[in-house]
Amino acid sequence: MSPYLAGFLVLACVGAGWVTGVLVYDRVLHQRTPKGDDNAGLTDAVAFVGGAFGIILGLLLVFAVQHFADAREASRQEASSTVGLFNAANPFAEQERSDLRRSVICFMRSVVEDDWEAARQADLTGAENTSAWASRIQAGVENLELDNDIRSSFHYFVTDTTIKLDSERAIRLQYALPEIPPAIWIVIFVCTFGFITLLTLHLGPRRRLRMITVAISTTVLLAIIMSLASLDEPYTGTTATVSPVAMESGLLALQDSFPHEDWSPCPRLADDSFG
Repeated sequence: MSPYLAGFLVLACVGAGWVTGVLVYDRVLHQRTPKGDDNAGLTDAVAFVGGAFGIILGLLLVFAVQHFADAREASRQEASSTVGLFNAANPFAEQERSDLRRSVICFMRSVVEDDWEAARQADLTGAENTSAWASRIQAGVENLELDNDIRSSFHYFVTDTTIKLDSERAIRLQYALPEIPPAIWIVIFVCTFGFITLLTLHLGPRRRLRMITVAISTTVLLAIIMSLASLDEPYTGTTATVSPVAMESGLLALQDSFPHEDWSPCPRLADDSFG
């Protein structure tokens, strides 16, 4: 869910809760509640709903932060594997090494430029151009000549890293899916409405205190719930976004260490359209 949509729904629930609380107090409780007993039963209700709501939001925030951290770690692991694969090509013949490294370079660039956009669109298949370069890497690994023991031992590592790279890419793309289901969002908004309604009833005759308390509670709820929504979608969040920094850093480090490799612009092996 978009943080802006979540924030709008929170404000809508707060407004509905405020209006409901004021109407119920003015038309029912204020007239029927004995003098000196205005808050009878409401204190416990506010404490129960507020406590339960706080626990729910706290747990969800922990899960959302973990989801965000896992997505960031997946991108780092993928970048680490590509750098390792690039370096592992060193023992092989010059032409084979150059071809494989060129494919790795173009794969990394496509991850940054194309695959990240696929993640933003929650496309679990990834960008076609990135997939095409991944296939080019696989073909390059399969064509490596194993004419001595050193190359044979490195080939095992290269093959294993290639397989791991495909797995890490798939995992990174899967983190684009939000962890919080619609049913939980309904619970959050219902709790927001119920909490504000009870709070308004509880502070019924104290109008200034009621306005200040509801305003502060609304600000806190907006901050928590909008952050929750942003963290739950790590590639599209407005205040918390996982960017391809690790892959970009890997490219810069490799270009600095291997300036004689082919760093010219990469051709597109497939066209992608997102929208």
